[in-house]
Amino acid sequence: MATKGMKKEEKWQIIQEKAFTGWMAQTLAKRQMTVTDLRTDLEDGILLINFFELLAGSKMKERYDSSPKTRIQKVTNCHLALRFLERETGINMAQSRYAAEDFVDAHKDLRNVLGLLWTLYRRFRMNVIVESTTRTGSGKAGPEEMLLEWVKSQTASYSGVTITNYRTSFSNGLAFAALCHLYDPEILGHSWEEILAMDPRAVLEFVMTHAERKMGISRLLDVDEILEGTVDDRALALYTSLFHSAITNKKQMADIATKLDEVTERGALEKKSREELVKMNYDLTANLAQANIQIEEEKKRWDATHEELVALREQFLAQQRLIEEKDREIALLRQNLTNVETERNTLLAKTLLLEERNNQLAEQIEATQVLCDAEQTKNKKLAAELKSVKEELTAALNKVASLTEAVQAKEGGEKVLTEQLAVEEKKTRSLVEKKALLEEHLQEVETEVEALKSNLKKETSQKEKTENQLNEHKEQFRVNTRGLAVLRRNLDQHLDDLHRWQKYLDGSSTEIDVVNEAAGALAEKISSLPFIEQLNVLSERLEEENVEMTNVLQEKLAHTAATKGGKAKASAKAAASTTASTETSSSSSGGSKSATATEGGDDVSDKSEKRPHSKSESGRHHKNRSGSSGGH
Repeated sequence: MATKGMKKEEKWQIIQEKAFTGWMAQTLAKRQMTVTDLRTDLEDGILLINFFELLAGSKMKERYDSSPKTRIQKVTNCHLALRFLERETGINMAQSRYAAEDFVDAHKDLRNVLGLLWTLYRRFRMNVIVESTTRTGSGKAGPEEMLLEWVKSQTASYSGVTITNYRTSFSNGLAFAALCHLYDPEILGHSWEEILAMDPRAVLEFVMTHAERKMGISRLLDVDEILEGTVDDRALALYTSLFHSAITNKKQMADIATKLDEVTERGALEKKSREELVKMNYDLTANLAQANIQIEEEKKRWDATHEELVALREQFLAQQRLIEEKDREIALLRQNLTNVETERNTLLAKTLLLEERNNQLAEQIEATQVLCDAEQTKNKKLAAELKSVKEELTAALNKVASLTEAVQAKEGGEKVLTEQLAVEEKKTRSLVEKKALLEEHLQEVETEVEALKSNLKKETSQKEKTENQLNEHKEQFRVNTRGLAVLRRNLDQHLDDLHRWQKYLDGSSTEIDVVNEAAGALAEKISSLPFIEQLNVLSERLEEENVEMTNVLQEKLAHTAATKGGKAKASAKAAASTTASTETSSSSSGGSKSATATEGGDDVSDKSEKRPHSKSESGRHHKNRSGSSGGH
């Protein structure tokens, strides 16, 4: 066995498992049963019941399930087996903490099973009675000590064997060799002197190998641990008990063989006596032949009836076991039904409570929906009012659109909330938690509604400000339009005056034009232009006319000055060539010159009066244009 590196308890558990598997298999062989794995073979309780019955030497009266399938059936069988063992052996299962589940779940943990088997093994296999044994000290000896005393008494005649304790007395292997020699002097194939000459390791290897091959004793211990004295005393006691069992069984078999021989001899004598009696009663046999034939016929009928009765009894037992199984299933089903009814009532109570909470939540959601509908109606009204100023208030309309989208998103959120409520009606167990989530969401919606109201107030105030600015712009536009009309009218009049006086100022005509075609053409030309371009064209034209007017006035002044100079030279020449004949002629001449000068002066004065008038008109036009521009 490879046990190096294992803990002491792990080694002990492996030794127990192997030893107890062989013990149970050997015991159950009497009923044509066997055990190969303690972890799985005992879980249904069948082998356990048979094993306990063989140990106790009595039959269990309680009925058990011979073919268990479910866990509860297996647990029931194991429980009945433990109760039977407790009653027969006096072992307190509750105090020892042995339970039926330990055998059903042995594949998970085998320690409790091994503990119970160790207790039984000590009682039924190690509890030997030693005759002619002297013990010192007080107190009752245990199975291990009694076994050690037995080994001591059996090996007392072997030299080199000294039995005092388990740890040191078996380390050299001679004690085991003596037990093997006691079992069969020829089993080792060596004399005792030859065995004494071997070293302890060789003795242990040799003895344990022969014990396993010829005595059927499993090799449970490690040679190195035995030599070092580190093996568990319990393991040594267990291994030594296997030698005791083998030796005891062999003696029992020898006794049985002796008794069998005696019975055989007695049978032979009885057979001889019976033959003599047959000869003596031959005649009686002939007389009774007919009676024997009748008896045989009756016996055949009785055998057939007996077989029928046995078959009926087996059927009855099978039906009885089936009824018991059905009764257990019915009891289990009734218990499950009771549990289901209790759970159903609890769920109904919870359902009613959840429905009540659901109704309260629905009322709160309806109230929230009313508030949302009111807000939506207000939003629609605001959208209708703001639609009329869509072009001027683009930014405001965008914000209102965002507000409308938010309201629609909130409506979508309410729809989602309604869907969630429908789902939550099916999931009544999680309704309380989701209700809390809905309440939190409702608070958020109310907060959003308040925020929307605040935003709506801000948008309304912004709209009023925008409308006021628009009205101010419209008023300014009307003022500017009126100013432009006045400026245009003044410019048209100024141009009309310029064209009307053009020919007169040039001296080509003494009459002033009444109709001004050029001014009408200019007005028709600029009427299709935008306001700013009209203003630019009129301003340029006005500047051009002012320049032209200045040039015309300068030319007129130069012409007038030249005309006066020519007339003065002509008068000087006339005065030098004529004689001053008379004062009257001179006076007439002077009066004529004065008249001429006066006429010329009147002409110039008249033109001068006309020209300043034009400047006055021009100044007035400039003033009107400046005033209109300033107003614009």
